[in-house]
Amino acid sequence: MATRKITFLRISYWTGAIVDALAIIPLLSAKVAGMVQGTSNFNPGNDYMYAMAMAASLMAGWVSLLGGSNPSGRTSQVIIAFNFLMRRR
Repeated sequence: MATRKITFLRISYWTGAIVDALAIIPLLSAKVAGMVQGTSNFNPGNDYMYAMAMAASLMAGWVSLLGGSNPSGRTSQVIIAFNFLMRRR
């Protein structure tokens, strides 16, 4: 039973890491962001691009945390993320 839980945890973490890694692409490319948003002439200013670059670096850090090899040892990350999400509601 514990093996199934660890397997589920690993699949969940890797799925999150892959989806978050894909989300970095529109953060780094205004052209891709425009395509994702459905905006034909998306031309953001420097302030927007700076904010998106900062967001991409944070997302990349999160991806590296999720993509590590021991998901059972990262329960504190799950607790912190869950508490943060619950406070936002």
